Amino acid sequence: MVTREGLPLGYEVFAGNRTDVTTVEDIVGTLEARYGLAQRIWVMDRGMTSEENLAWLRASGRRYLLGTPKSELRKWARALMDKRDWTTVREGLTAQTCLGPTGTETFLLVRSAERREKEQAMHTCFGQRIERGVTRLAQ
Repeated sequence: MVTREGLPLGYEVFAGNRTDVTTVEDIVGTLEARYGLAQRIWVMDRGMTSEENLAWLRASGRRYLLGTPKSELRKWARALMDKRDWTTVREGLTAQTCLGPTGTETFLLVRSAERREKEQAMHTCFGQRIERGVTRLAQ
């Protein structure tokens, strides 16, 4: 947990055999018990995102910003490819907001040149491994 300025207020450490997605309710409960209820925005990476966690956050009226699992990104392919309505955050990073499918949530779409390069490098590496494997099979 950090302040608006990014100064750390608290943290929790869990056993190494526990996946992130199972910690959300515990983290929120512990930090709210320690620091009280407030108009926080809970920010979590895609490793903490699940339908159960989303339903719990929605039902409890909490505000959140969650990373979308890669499997969900296909739903946003058209919007991500669209060249209109993007705001430059900094060089190589653009963003836009749009309503979700139900019209009740706002989604923040972000495009990163660095991430695009990383994804391309991963695809290239994967393709090279496939080619080496096929060559070995042919031999």
